[in-house]
Amino acid sequence: MAAIDLKNLGVSIDGRIQIAKATIGATAGANVDVQFDAQETLPVFNVPAGVVVLDMFAYTRTGWTASVTMTAGDGTAAAGFLASAKIAPTVAQTDGLFKRTTQATADTYAGGKLYLVADTIDVVVGGAIPVVGETDLYVVYLPVTGDIDL
Repeated sequence: MAAIDLKNLGVSIDGRIQIAKATIGATAGANVDVQFDAQETLPVFNVPAGVVVLDMFAYTRTGWTASVTMTAGDGTAAAGFLASAKIAPTVAQTDGLFKRTTQATADTYAGGKLYLVADTIDVVVGGAIPVVGETDLYVVYLPVTGDIDL
């Protein structure tokens, strides 16, 4: 499977905030969008220029193999959205509470990030070769059009 495309729908900043979901897993399956079968870095979301990523959150449905570490970020900051300690990938969540970028121990992009050029949001899996595990990742984003002065 391939990375999920974030759509830049050409709406203005007063347009609609959108959410994209991707499921990553250690084994291929009907609901797994990106499979990690080794310690590797893979793109999970394709981000076009002009998109502001406001937040990212994770929910681990099936705990990953012991010692697996996992971060979510981009080419500038591998853990820019979610650090491994925040995701806690080896522990399955049963409480319905998401691990979020904006929670305490804020990550680099906790305030959001405007992508001026196209990029990808990647997940890095390390520490051990994953045999089991499945995590849902969500990106909350806003397509932006027009001039943005930084």
